[in-house]
Amino acid sequence: MNFFQRFFAAFRTPETKQTGSIGFNEPAFAANSMTVDKLHGILRAAESGNVEPLFALYRDILSGHSHLQTEFNTRKLAVLGDPITFTPRDKSRPEDVRAAKACERLKECPTWTLGRNHLLNGSLYPVGLVEKVWKAAETNELGLRYDLAELAPVAYHALDYTDNGQLKLWEFDAVTGIKLPTRFAPRPEDYIVHRGHLLTMIPDYWGGPLRACLFWWLFSVMDRDWWVRFLSRFGTPFIVGKYNTANPKDKSTLANAFAAASQLLGLVVSKETQVEIHDVSANTHGDAFEKMHAVANREMSKLILGQTMTSEAQAQGIGGSQAAVHNMVRGDIKQWDASMLAATLEAQLCTPFLRINGLTGSVKIVWGSAGAEEIAAASSTVKQAHEAGLELTDQGIEQFSELSGLPFRRAAAPVQ
Repeated sequence: MNFFQRFFAAFRTPETKQTGSIGFNEPAFAANSMTVDKLHGILRAAESGNVEPLFALYRDILSGHSHLQTEFNTRKLAVLGDPITFTPRDKSRPEDVRAAKACERLKECPTWTLGRNHLLNGSLYPVGLVEKVWKAAETNELGLRYDLAELAPVAYHALDYTDNGQLKLWEFDAVTGIKLPTRFAPRPEDYIVHRGHLLTMIPDYWGGPLRACLFWWLFSVMDRDWWVRFLSRFGTPFIVGKYNTANPKDKSTLANAFAAASQLLGLVVSKETQVEIHDVSANTHGDAFEKMHAVANREMSKLILGQTMTSEAQAQGIGGSQAAVHNMVRGDIKQWDASMLAATLEAQLCTPFLRINGLTGSVKIVWGSAGAEEIAAASSTVKQAHEAGLELTDQGIEQFSELSGLPFRRAAAPVQ
């Protein structure tokens, strides 16, 4: 590729997708036959850069394990449920104000929520990728040349790290969706790559935070199967019959009666035959299975949400302060997820969008509002300051508006 080709490629605006959609030639479901040895083999393959089996297992356990799926969705919904606003980096600069108005059009993309949802996988997966697809602007109100047509989630079986640990994407046939033998590095102009976790010392191909859930998931599923087998075998009373050894015919008569018991819901035997019903007390003997299942689910909840009280009822102790601590931890995780995704969208979506439209301004993303307790604390501080003869500056009013999610302005002076 010569200089001019590289130059124009750097400013190319893709209007068609390069990677296949999710659902095309997905790897086969493998979680139903998973063992400890197979799981170790998948981890070893991932550590050498072949992440397809690991990401396929992530897909399987999230789609088939109700507890894990619910906790993951809970973490995502905490961010996706809040409104997002594009604001000027500097409100005194007209170009920043214009840029913020232009970026608001990004939210009109039909897959705006889907794309952000997929990017949030990067909070537990090692990475989340979406492809940016552009189209000619439908309106010339702000002098735009391109609008965002689609944020297309990139399937995880398209990722590969076998080239010295570098992220590459497999190419797919546009018609059949079949994986081709060629790979390419995702260009920042075409893709958004989101890493929203704290494991900066661990490479992507080790699996990200979700790797810590794998054995707990496996133990939970194995324990569940063993529990069901135990209840199936010992959960119902069983019958013991006694016959007179002096009369062998009684044995065959009793055996025939047992065989017909499931159909007749009863036994027909002679008065001399003894029949006893024994109960194994499955409730008591099954406690170990239940405790193991609860421990495994609790460990997965701690990894995903940082606490367990929002997923199961627990004694709070005197004063119930434990619930407040757990809620604070969950709030910290939500704030981290939102700030990391905002930084990714600012750098990898807003900046390219403004550049291809010839706009020179800069924007920042304000995500949602603070929690009720934080807003109440800030309001109390403002009230106490007012009683002390102090008032917010214009900058303070702006910060309070961002905190509460409501637009405030200075009240007009009372008429004398």
